[in-house]
Amino acid sequence: MGNKEDKEIKVTSNRKVILKPFDKDRSFFGKEHDGRIRYSGCKSAYTLPWEFNSRRYVKIFEDGEQDAFEKALDLESGSLNLYKRKKSWWSEFFVHLDKNERTFDLNSPMESLEYRVLKANRDDIAESKSMYNGTQSYYIIDEGEVEQDNYKLAQKREEAMEAFMKLRKSNKKMYDILRVLGKKPNKEMSSNSTQLKAELDKVISQVEKLDGVPNIDDFLAVNKDALFQDKIFVLDAIDIGEIELKNGTYRMKETSQPLGRSLNEVAEYFYASKNQDDKLLVQQRIDLNK
Repeated sequence: MGNKEDKEIKVTSNRKVILKPFDKDRSFFGKEHDGRIRYSGCKSAYTLPWEFNSRRYVKIFEDGEQDAFEKALDLESGSLNLYKRKKSWWSEFFVHLDKNERTFDLNSPMESLEYRVLKANRDDIAESKSMYNGTQSYYIIDEGEVEQDNYKLAQKREEAMEAFMKLRKSNKKMYDILRVLGKKPNKEMSSNSTQLKAELDKVISQVEKLDGVPNIDDFLAVNKDALFQDKIFVLDAIDIGEIELKNGTYRMKETSQPLGRSLNEVAEYFYASKNQDDKLLVQQRIDLNK
């Protein structure tokens, strides 16, 4: 029977990870500006951080992994000692990153070690995009997740195009979709199919989530929205002045009765069976203004 020491410890794995820079969406740099993320040619050098409290480098090895890495990288025994600071191998080991994403093949011992060092730099590198703390420069994603995300996006685009092909037959439907999406198309556009299609194409092509910018997810949600017609009704009532927004609340103009703080809340109000008399009264006024 072999001892524990005989068991081979693997420090590599059959996967790839990608380090991507955060696009911090700085308003003073346009989308194509060279310095939006980082100027071309500029690099950052990351090494393993030193912890003063524990008087060692950040722990990145489990039991036996230091020796396994030293063997895999053909280093002298003890080279990767985390407690040695003076003339340490770590003091001369840097991982360089620029403005571009970088893929790490964790089948490679060196790239696996680089990946561990980068993960230890938590102040500047997030474990995922959702863990952004407001100041970090890069985040980590698994290549498998990227493939899955690409597959999901392809499905979304296919679904969006199917919905668009149905909508493009009616200017009114395209116009109303844009209104509910908050695009505020002008009246002249309501009969211009070319413009309407172009505006919807912009929404469908918008994959990133940006504040105030309708994207493909919003387009798909609107197409399945059970309150869609009620929202059109509310927008029509706003257009003729029957509903107005005051101090963040939508109200009936004549009575100042509060209806809700969002388009969705007001649509829910008029959808409710108990409020159908109010809806009928407003609808009559909308019809008179057509």
